[in-house]
Amino acid sequence: MARVKGNPGPLFGAAFYPPEAALHKEQGTVGVELSIDAQGSVSDCRITQSSGSASLDAGTCTQARQMQFYPARTADGEAVPSTYPVKVKWSLESR
Repeated sequence: MARVKGNPGPLFGAAFYPPEAALHKEQGTVGVELSIDAQGSVSDCRITQSSGSASLDAGTCTQARQMQFYPARTADGEAVPSTYPVKVKWSLESR
């Protein structure tokens, strides 16, 4: 499995709360599965648990695509594509 580089928490902080969701006072938890390529970049983001807010769901993928990874490796050390689960709880109280 790929490993996250650094701390991705700030990518999902108050400064990045999806504006439309904030305007409509939308909150919720979003689950996504990221596809990580052999170079450690996010190549796709798939919603696995919707918050019920299209804005929060889309915002989660937008921010998750900024994450950086060390790619997964085979037993021989070869970098290979993999997936990585992410769950984000968006709350207006943290704004």
